[in-house]
Amino acid sequence: MLVILLFLGSLRASLIASLTIPISILLSLVLMHVAGISLTVMALGGLAIGVGKMAGGSVIMVENIYKRFQNPGEHRRPVALAAAGAKEIGSYLFSANLIIVLVFLPLLALEGIAGRMFRPMAFALIAALFGALLINITLQPVLMSFRRAGSGRRRENRFVALATRVYAGLLDGAFRHRWAVIFLALAVPAVGTACYPHLGSEFVPFLDEGSIVASTVMLPETSLEESVRIGKKVEEIFLSFPEVVAVCRTTGSAEESEHVHPVNHSHYMIDLKPREERAAGLRGIDRGDAARVGESPGDRLHFRAADCQQTLRNADRHRRADFAQAVRSRPGGAQ
Repeated sequence: MLVILLFLGSLRASLIASLTIPISILLSLVLMHVAGISLTVMALGGLAIGVGKMAGGSVIMVENIYKRFQNPGEHRRPVALAAAGAKEIGSYLFSANLIIVLVFLPLLALEGIAGRMFRPMAFALIAALFGALLINITLQPVLMSFRRAGSGRRRENRFVALATRVYAGLLDGAFRHRWAVIFLALAVPAVGTACYPHLGSEFVPFLDEGSIVASTVMLPETSLEESVRIGKKVEEIFLSFPEVVAVCRTTGSAEESEHVHPVNHSHYMIDLKPREERAAGLRGIDRGDAARVGESPGDRLHFRAADCQQTLRNADRHRRADFAQAVRSRPGGAQ
C-alpha cells in the first residue's frame, strides 16, 4: 500500500487499489475449495506470484480513473468519469491477465508427481488473477465514483515528478547511444544462450533434512536370518561414520504394510548430526551423481533422502553415490 500511495499520492485511491489483493486471495481460496484444491506450499507460491500481477492491474485502473478526476476539462458526474476511465483500459487489463493465464494453463494438465506439485500452484494463480480482474473492472470503478465535491483539484506528485525526470534523462541517453543499447539488448540473450548448456537441471532442489533412507537388496533366495545378519553388519558400518547419530532398520515388511517387501529387502533410517557439525567429506552426499551402488551379485545398496523428498518418488534417486561408495569402501561393507 505504501508503494501505491507513493505513486498515486492519494490515500483514498491507494486504499481502493490495495483492496484488490486481500479480496482476490480470499476469492481464490473459495474457488480452490470448490475445486477441491488443497492449500499447499506450491499453492501459496502461486498466490505469491499473483500478488504482483494483482497490484499492477489495480494501480493501472485506479490511476487512470484518478487522472480523469484531476483533469480540469472534465465536468461530468463522478460515475461517468469512473466509467469512462474503466472502459478505457478494461480491455487491456483483460488481455494482459489472459496472456498470463494461458502461460500457466498447461500446468493443469500435468500428471504424476509433477502434476501434484504444480497443479495447485497454477490453479491458485489463475483463480487469483480471475478474482483480481473481476474486482478491477467492477468494484474499483464503483468505489472510485464515490468522491467528495471539489476533490478533483490537480496536485503535483513530487515523487512521480522526480522519477519522471530521472527516466527522461535515461531515455535521452538511450537515444543518444542507440547502437550501444541495441548491442546490449542483443548481447544479453546471446550470453544467456551460451550459459544455458552449463546450467544444472533437477526436478526439485535437494533438501538436507538431516536424515537419509538407505535400502539393501540381496538375492531373492536370502533367508530372514541371513538378511538380519547382513543388516546388523550394515548398521555397524553406518554407525562408524562420525556424522551418523543413530540408525533404525526394518527387514521385510509388516503384515499390513502399504509397502510389501520380501525378507531380502532391508531399510535403514539414518539420522545425521546438524549440518554445521558434519565433516566436509560427508557434506558432498547431496551432490552424488548416482543413487544405486553395490551392483555386484548378492547385494545392492540404494540411498534416498528422507521425509519431504522421500514423498517425491524417484526425485532424489541420484543423490547418494558418495555416501554409498564410502560405505562400500569400509571393511565389511555391503557387497
